[in-house]
Amino acid sequence: MSIKKAYVSIIVMLNEITDNNIDELSRNRLVVLFTSPWCSGCKKVEPFMEHLSLTYPEIVFGGMDISKNTKTPSKMGVLSLPTVIAFKDGTEFERIAGEPTKHEMERLLKDLA
Repeated sequence: MSIKKAYVSIIVMLNEITDNNIDELSRNRLVVLFTSPWCSGCKKVEPFMEHLSLTYPEIVFGGMDISKNTKTPSKMGVLSLPTVIAFKDGTEFERIAGEPTKHEMERLLKDLA
């Protein structure tokens, strides 16, 4: 008798955050990765954020493409990519400009949760 092993792959995607939905979504706990298709650093951060969304299901994780949504990054003063901004109760809670480290993200999420 042989035992077969099965591997399950879970596909997780970040929510699409736009100029039109960010105000509503940020009323609770929200973490947004400001990104663009040309940003290589953003491509490194995105899978990490997707993984964290499984660990912190009470927090909404999303990505905002600044080439399609220009109002919010301008209003928020996003000057470099990637930038991660955490929101709580409709206001900015914390910001990390550049590629966040695992330690920075874990601290931010513990504080936000």
